[in-house]
Amino acid sequence: MIEEHYEKRKFVITTHHIGFFSILSDWLKKGEKASKFKDKARICTLSLKNGEISLESCRKDVFLYHLRLLQVLDQARAVGEVKAFHFALLRQVLENIASFLGVGQFSYVLKQIGIDDVEEVASIVNTLSHKKVYYFESDDVVPDNLVTFEKVFNGLKEKYGFVLHASAQAPAGTAKI
Repeated sequence: MIEEHYEKRKFVITTHHIGFFSILSDWLKKGEKASKFKDKARICTLSLKNGEISLESCRKDVFLYHLRLLQVLDQARAVGEVKAFHFALLRQVLENIASFLGVGQFSYVLKQIGIDDVEEVASIVNTLSHKKVYYFESDDVVPDNLVTFEKVFNGLKEKYGFVLHASAQAPAGTAKI
């Protein structure tokens, strides 16, 4: 539809799925037919900064799915707001890395980053990333699970050398999301 009508119509595509966003962005800006759309497409993300929602341009940024997730996780850490749903994002990063490495289970990545109790940590990540009844459960994370989160997050950054660039607009100590 975009290919057929891009010259005569404007499209607004929204998604909550960051993987789909990444694929669509690449198709519009870097794909084999991107020359048609490159100057017409505006790629943005919604960001929450200091309690305010803003539309952020992705024009000058490299948008990589796993780095975006790590930036979101880093910002939550920086402001002490890690919640249960952040474990779902952490799991996605672990799965993305495992897939890149050609292995099926994210527990392999946990071993690679030096987690001793891989089965226990995998169980915690699985449990917190598969919560279904948020109406009856708290989204707060108990201190032991925060320690686990920190251990996995820091292990990923150290082992794989991920660099999370800070935004000029973000307050000191927070990462750009």
